[in-house]
Amino acid sequence: DAGGSSAIVPLQTFIWKYGDGIVDTVYTAAPAVPHTYPTHGIYTASLTVIDANTCRDSSSQQVTIHSLPVPQFSTTAQCYRDSVYFVTIGSTIPNVSGDVISNWNWKFGDGGTSTIQDPGHTYPQPGVYTPTLTATSNFGCVGELAKTLTVTPSPVADLVTDSVCKNDATLFTDKSKFDP
Repeated sequence: DAGGSSAIVPLQTFIWKYGDGIVDTVYTAAPAVPHTYPTHGIYTASLTVIDANTCRDSSSQQVTIHSLPVPQFSTTAQCYRDSVYFVTIGSTIPNVSGDVISNWNWKFGDGGTSTIQDPGHTYPQPGVYTPTLTATSNFGCVGELAKTLTVTPSPVADLVTDSVCKNDATLFTDKSKFDP
């Protein structure tokens, strides 16, 4: 009967191809299937559905996997009472489709923070600190780097001299120490 109604046959097989060589075949309907890509890039993912009568249909879509920022930084001398300058030289992000580092967040390891790309910071006392740089891309991808930093006591130059008469030797004595 060509004019009769057709019965809807349940879907039985779902074939997910993620475009990175991985294929998952699922035999029950799932509203979402998680997949983690091993690297950034543009992939073509597809879903093929098959019903009990072996009728099938497919759909595909491009998926852009954005890069993670790779933060790097170096510092200037780490002497107590001097500003330590942090430089993000070498920080990178592979450009997949307009990926750039858009936010810089610093935690200096002593409670201090900054959102400037290349900040300066003065530590409250000598010691070992762990500054952390978190770089965020314009797509919300995050990379982080922490390094150990030793802030050393600063020398304080001091000298003592005698007042003497002309042609007498003047004695200079070093009284330098470290601060604090």
